Amino acid sequence: MTIWNARIFFSGQAFTDEPCGELRCKPSWLVTVKKPGLVLERKQESMAVSLVGRIARLVRSHHYEPLDPEIIKAYNRTRNRSVSKRVICHAPFKNMYCNITGNVGACWLRFAGPECDPDRYPENSLEEIWRGQRYKRLREHLRHNDLNYKCNVCKDNLYHKHFVTVLARAYDNSYRSRKFPVMMELELDNICNLECVMCNGILSSAIRKNRERLPKVTSAYGKAFVEELDQFIPYLREARFNGGEPFLADINFEVWERMLRKNPRLRIVVATNGTVLTPRVKELLERGRFHINLSIDSIKKDTYEAIRKNAVLEQTMEHIKYFHRYCRQKGTSLVLLLNPMRQNWSEIPDFVRFCNTIDVPVWFNTIYRPYEYALWNLERPFLKEIYEELRRHDFPVISGSGQHSQHNRTIYRTLVEQIETWYKEPLSERDAVKEDILHYDERRTR
Repeated sequence: MTIWNARIFFSGQAFTDEPCGELRCKPSWLVTVKKPGLVLERKQESMAVSLVGRIARLVRSHHYEPLDPEIIKAYNRTRNRSVSKRVICHAPFKNMYCNITGNVGACWLRFAGPECDPDRYPENSLEEIWRGQRYKRLREHLRHNDLNYKCNVCKDNLYHKHFVTVLARAYDNSYRSRKFPVMMELELDNICNLECVMCNGILSSAIRKNRERLPKVTSAYGKAFVEELDQFIPYLREARFNGGEPFLADINFEVWERMLRKNPRLRIVVATNGTVLTPRVKELLERGRFHINLSIDSIKKDTYEAIRKNAVLEQTMEHIKYFHRYCRQKGTSLVLLLNPMRQNWSEIPDFVRFCNTIDVPVWFNTIYRPYEYALWNLERPFLKEIYEELRRHDFPVISGSGQHSQHNRTIYRTLVEQIETWYKEPLSERDAVKEDILHYDERRTR
């Protein structure tokens, strides 16, 4: 008979840092684990390898702090039925987000919080980042449903049952993980023609120049980045483009040309303000199958133009008609997005009715800053008033052509529930939940 040895080696002090996953087994030694109370022996050679695996899993699971199982169950009930529930978030297994300053991570919240330490491009290549220690560590935490590795915003939203605002939902899809990302979110340039009141100069060159009067933001991405994407494009199932205004950025057109050539079936989603529809844009769209997420914060002229400075409502509405026809012809999606704020909350029911009339899905973002426009930080009596007014409205499900009315009704109700939760919470609790996002916004605007 042979006696085996197994030790778990850690990257720092024993059992105080993340396990690096290294296992060493040698014959004729004791099977031991470097932890008080966990010294095991096996003399049966046939059981040794199996035992080593069980020891490794035991020690690693002991090292994590999973979210409350009841919270996980409640959240999973709200997720798409076709999505694997083995992990609470699929982002680090599927996605890579690149923001304009060169931060790269599984989602944009990886750049949030006072202790954030994101991977950086071009200091590291995209492949080095994808296979690097930060991604590996995050994946290992999420395999145990542990959100303590800089996932505080989603953790707090889950804890308070704000399920609709959990960013992890954005990565609930049927795409299977592969050796490279199957999703990428690209924020490659901040060039923008609008100066929206809730935006900042990192995301809008016009705001940077005219409102903040600061030097131009230099993008971390150029020709070398576009060429580096070539090895990733064939593996992608979805690419999301944010801005700035993506249809104004030359680098996006370079990337789109490569994607159309190398992966013509790729799902390309563009988040646009809807004001840019040049011949160059139309020619590109006709050659591909683009999905459009269009942000419009009101369908009333005065409100819309007060929020989306430099935009003209009549022009944007004409562009919506074009995108609506385009997406119908191509079999892609047009989604209209609204940012609920103090300026436009009372118009939200009319906005939902408009979306039902033209049969497009609606989505609501959450605005945390500027404070004077946000809803979450209002005093409880004001939030209750907003809640009581919005809850009075309901929207019938339209049969036949109205395939999106049920979705819109559900999304509206979740928004109302979110506002109800805010007004029932003390402001101090709401402040704590938003701390990481606010810190991130402050870093972006410096």
